[in-house]
Amino acid sequence: MNKLHEGYKVVTEDLCSISAWCRVRYSYKRFTKPRPGFGPLCVFDSERSAELFGFGFSSCYYTVRIVPCVYERSKQNAIWFLSKNKYEPRISLESLPRGTVLAKRVKLVGEVVR
Repeated sequence: MNKLHEGYKVVTEDLCSISAWCRVRYSYKRFTKPRPGFGPLCVFDSERSAELFGFGFSSCYYTVRIVPCVYERSKQNAIWFLSKNKYEPRISLESLPRGTVLAKRVKLVGEVVR
């Protein structure tokens, strides 16, 4: 098993990701992996980065929660999706919000921070 890191995940009240094109439900009981055809998952390296990202969504679209998590870092440098049997980069890591880390798998581990 690869090393686990501590981070923060921004989720909706029902523990789903905030994504327009691929919703994922996270869990306290098991690791969550990307849905087939999508990857990797996004987490934040600090509570502050998660708050800055979550604030905009909380006021506009969702009531968000910031939850501590553990994750296995991905070697990928972009969020991608499978299109016509070919992996296509969707958003590069550099274009994602500050503090974003790409993860192979994520598990929620703590009480809601906010």
